[in-house]
Amino acid sequence: MTIPAHYGDGRSARRHAVTLTRSDDCLAVLGTQINATYPLAQLRLTEPFAHAAGMVYFDDGAHCEVDATDYPALAALVGQRASLVVRWQGHWRVALGAFVALVALIGASAMWGLPAAAGALTALLPDSADVRIGKLTRDAFTRQGLFKPSAITPAQQDQIRQVWQAVQPAQPRMPMTLLLRTMPAPFGPNALALPDGSVVLNDAMVALILGDEDAFGPVQAAALAGVLAHEIGHIEGRHSMRSVVRGSLTTAFAAFLFGDFSAVAAGAPAVLLGARHSRAMETEADAYAMAVLQTHHLPLAPLADLFLVMDHGKNSAQREAGWFDSATGYLSSHPDSGARAARLRAADAR
Repeated sequence: MTIPAHYGDGRSARRHAVTLTRSDDCLAVLGTQINATYPLAQLRLTEPFAHAAGMVYFDDGAHCEVDATDYPALAALVGQRASLVVRWQGHWRVALGAFVALVALIGASAMWGLPAAAGALTALLPDSADVRIGKLTRDAFTRQGLFKPSAITPAQQDQIRQVWQAVQPAQPRMPMTLLLRTMPAPFGPNALALPDGSVVLNDAMVALILGDEDAFGPVQAAALAGVLAHEIGHIEGRHSMRSVVRGSLTTAFAAFLFGDFSAVAAGAPAVLLGARHSRAMETEADAYAMAVLQTHHLPLAPLADLFLVMDHGKNSAQREAGWFDSATGYLSSHPDSGARAARLRAADAR
């Protein structure tokens, strides 16, 4: 059997017309200026593709290219049978099963693998990383005019700090500080937990909690305690650092899967997965706040009412940029406020 081919020596771009024949356990390459033999055991034959040229590579860097129609003859000539994977690709049931298994693997990695990996990697980071990132964030917010001194009266500030001291954990993971600040109107009522242990409570949130009475009664104190405990839960759970690590892993994972498709295709899964994992952290912080309020024998209903007010405020700016949403910029990054309020009321009833 003789097969026409084109030979390249791997050192220049020149192609030589040759014929391929088999001689015992060797492949003979014969042409006007080419006369070489290669042991069959050292050949590497490329995977067949429809309408694509077949390639056979030699150990010295040379190669031969044959027409797609001659590929089956080349494989028969050198005695190479298609691998099991290549043969499977010709059966649609096997290919469909492999596709389903791949989708399941990707889904499991996204839902459980990434959070687990983020938690493991975060545990390896020292607390000094939290302090550094928290300080950089706080300084950036201050430079941009997003953090300004609070306009709350000294008497109210004292009452807020009393509640803050009451909900502090007995043995905190790291020192915590309460910062009272005024923030631009688009942020709405807001409270933020920074990685370095700082909890920022803005004047708009205090005003929303106090309502028309503008004074701290038992209901207002319980709602404030719930807000502060929720943010402490973020710090104790190291959610900020987990979010940073998780975001990096999610982006890399999405780019690995979809990066060659387009930037949008690579970015969209990262956003969706990030939002899903953020909701899980919010649920953890809710559970922490609930436990703190119950430990101090405080009612949960005021915090439940605050959830609903934040979700169904009197104006759209509060609904779109409130405490539970403006920190990340994605409305879907937090669980449904009605469901959160329902859980609080059910626990309060028990």
